[in-house]
Amino acid sequence: MERNAYLTLGIATIFSAFGILACIKATSIPDDAIGQASVDLTLQLKNIDDYINLGGVIIIRVAPSNTAKSFLAESNICTNLPCTVNYNRDLKQFICPCDNSLFDQNGNVIGGTATQSLYNYKLKIIGNNLLID
Repeated sequence: MERNAYLTLGIATIFSAFGILACIKATSIPDDAIGQASVDLTLQLKNIDDYINLGGVIIIRVAPSNTAKSFLAESNICTNLPCTVNYNRDLKQFICPCDNSLFDQNGNVIGGTATQSLYNYKLKIIGNNLLID
C-alpha cells in the first residue's frame, strides 16, 4: 500500500471514530430536556400507567396524586448500546430493540446484556406542570 493510501485510511478511521463518538453523545442523556420539557397534568398523564416520551425522557405516572413522587422519569437510551428503548405499559418494562436488554419501570436492569440502569431524572411540579428538574 502506498503512503497516500495509508494516509487516506488513517484519516477515514479518525473521522469514523469521531462520528461514532458524536452519535453516542447525541443519544446520551439529553441536556436540553432538563428544565425545558414540561407536561400539563390537566391534559396529559391523567391516569396511572399513562406515559409520554418527552425529549428523550420517558415519564410514567405511577400514582394518582399530583406530586413529583407520583411520576418516574427515565432516559430512553439503553446503557449498553446507544439505542432508543421502548416502554411496554403492560409489562412495565423498558426494552432495548438492539440488544434485548430489559429494564424495570424504575430503570433497573432485569435482563439482557446491559449492566447499568437507565438514567433517572428528578421531577418537580409547579402549578399543573410537571418539569424535569
